[in-house]
Amino acid sequence: FDLKALIRKWQADGALGSRLEVLQRLVELQLAPLPCSGATPKFEPSRARSGARALAAAVTLTGRSIVSLPGDTNKEDRVDPEAVLPDWPEQDLDALLRTGVFDDVVYASVRFRHREIRELLTAEWAKELLDRAGARPEVEALFFRTQYGEQVIVPRLRPTLCWLLVLDEGVRDRALALEPDIASEGGDPSQLPLAVRQQMLAGIVAQIAADAK
Repeated sequence: FDLKALIRKWQADGALGSRLEVLQRLVELQLAPLPCSGATPKFEPSRARSGARALAAAVTLTGRSIVSLPGDTNKEDRVDPEAVLPDWPEQDLDALLRTGVFDDVVYASVRFRHREIRELLTAEWAKELLDRAGARPEVEALFFRTQYGEQVIVPRLRPTLCWLLVLDEGVRDRALALEPDIASEGGDPSQLPLAVRQQMLAGIVAQIAADAK
């Protein structure tokens, strides 16, 4: 997948970039063609990406990997896109679900083609909400919980959190204070500020030394 993403980015731009830049550009390229039977809806790129982000978040938060196409009567254990994006016309929903971000249609349903793209889109969705006035406590509560009197990171959202560290300073500082090595689990640590990477490395070394005692 990494090689294919790099090739696609190179073919489109004649340049590579960081891991974050490659995946963000790949999402943009995959969302660009929005075919629909007989016509192509005139989507704004930002609207298409916002819709993909919302669906990615629904899959991540519910643990349901399958997304129904509009009109699918078998919605048990599937994400219903009409519930996630109620203001989208059925034709536009169908077109969005047939873009390259998703796999081919099987039994009136699709899945996100790549796990890491889904995680990145979920992180972008969370960042959108974090930037809204007063929404931060509720959004951060999705990623951090208090368990037996201790602050912990929600296991299901760890991969998404790795990307969110790069996108949001407040979440980054909170997560690294709890687990300095979480940034090394995924996402794109190279995009973190140098001082943060130095602090993170020092924390990892200190933890290894403490465990060795």
